[in-house]
Amino acid sequence: QEAQSTGPKQKALRELEKELCVDRDGIDVWEVFISGLRAVVSPDVLFDIFRDLEAAVSRELVSALPLHASGAFGHLARRCVLVFKELSFEATVNLFDAVQDYLDDYDDMLD
Repeated sequence: QEAQSTGPKQKALRELEKELCVDRDGIDVWEVFISGLRAVVSPDVLFDIFRDLEAAVSRELVSALPLHASGAFGHLARRCVLVFKELSFEATVNLFDAVQDYLDDYDDMLD
């Protein structure tokens, strides 16, 4: 069992990593995910990410793509966008800080 100080979100991400990284495709997906997290260099980047996510879901109303508005990923994306829009600026900064803390812990784990 992991130490209590890691928190539930970090534990869930570590579990996701273990589940994904069982083959080359999973490792590739994880590397893209971590690369995306590393691109979050300021709270403003979070605003950009969620704006782009909202635009992508709005654009794909009916499609064979996984992110179309009526599909499971589209519903999840729309819900994430709605929750993000309701966040205060302070909560957005806290989210940014949590991403940075996770990456710091992840890098420490790799060393």
